[in-house]
Amino acid sequence: MTGKPFVQTVNDLYQVEQIVRYLKDKGYTKDDMYITMRSEKQQIKIAQETNLRPLSLDKSFWDELTSFYATREKEMVDHLIRLGLTEAEANNHVAELAQDYRKILILAKTKEADEKSLRDYIASLGS
Repeated sequence: MTGKPFVQTVNDLYQVEQIVRYLKDKGYTKDDMYITMRSEKQQIKIAQETNLRPLSLDKSFWDELTSFYATREKEMVDHLIRLGLTEAEANNHVAELAQDYRKILILAKTKEADEKSLRDYIASLGS
């Protein structure tokens, strides 16, 4: 990803599908979009259902994943920072995921001109 990505937390698969449809109508491709969530198993399931790529952290991270979610949170924050978010933004998104196991984080490479229309569309979904 180049530049700061668009990031939105949503509550369910329906909202993911609506945002993905909107982004595709605006010219985004599946290679421009990622999803992540607290549960790796659910993340893979949603990625398959939406034909999006799961945001994968370093392979070594997955290989060394322990049962301690705090380790995953730190890795997610670090990865979001590498993608262009500020530390505060990354921490806020990861904290939101931690509060609700079912929340889904969508990331998309942004085209500056689309930022306002994208935010307006998401607001219309009631997320």
